[in-house]
Amino acid sequence: MNRSPIAFALVLTSTCSGCYSTWDIAPSEMKKLDGYRAPMGKVVHDKAGADVPVDASTELAFRATTGEHIEAKFDSLTVPPSFPTGLLGTVHGEERRVWIDLARVGSVTAKRYSAQKTGNLVAGILAGAAVAFTLTYFGVKAAVADH
Repeated sequence: MNRSPIAFALVLTSTCSGCYSTWDIAPSEMKKLDGYRAPMGKVVHDKAGADVPVDASTELAFRATTGEHIEAKFDSLTVPPSFPTGLLGTVHGEERRVWIDLARVGSVTAKRYSAQKTGNLVAGILAGAAVAFTLTYFGVKAAVADH
């Protein structure tokens, strides 16, 4: 029996977990980030109600209903009093400021690196490799012993 496809499938599925946590957030929730300044983070909630930590290591992706989008990590976010549906942000590590009209945003996604998921990924790869080796090595020995 050729166990190589089984071993390959195990290794492949063990690497599909990724190293990032992502959340879908309602655009209206972004107003809670008013006054955010790195390094102090703030917390918003995803659509399921879970806490989403936002700091300089969190990438926010804003997608407008018109198809425009911006993805960035931010050092600061402000809701200007003169335009309460807007969000003014300073991009992390840059002096560039971006203006986001939350009234035109259809979806927001937050993404941040997850050490736990990375550990799970590495463990999955090692386990998959061990299974692949075991199936291949012992499968070959069993096939030789049968003849």
